[in-house]
Amino acid sequence: MIAIGSPVTIRHAARVLAGAICVCGIHAQDVPTATQRVFDTTSRMEIARMEDAKRRAAAEDLRRFHEKMMDFVRAWNDFTNEYVQRGTFNVKKARLVSQAWQKLEREHSWPLPK
Repeated sequence: MIAIGSPVTIRHAARVLAGAICVCGIHAQDVPTATQRVFDTTSRMEIARMEDAKRRAAAEDLRRFHEKMMDFVRAWNDFTNEYVQRGTFNVKKARLVSQAWQKLEREHSWPLPK
């Protein structure tokens, strides 16, 4: 079975369209132009879909990065507030800060050193 939108079905549709154009009395020299228009329209739609997918992926990466950054900030604030208010070093909160930082670093949108 051939998937809809695959190059094979697009070529077939172009051939059918070209045949229909010939039956309608359009000159033979216009058929490649009409076929090319079908391919141009299809390629523009594919490019638009790919660009849209890239935008969505970038937005999702940014959302995940922001979420992990906020987790780190919350853990850091909890840790520092307790240190300032009580003057004690809470090992559990320090461990949470460390874990949040490691998760942030593992995020694939984290800038890597060059």
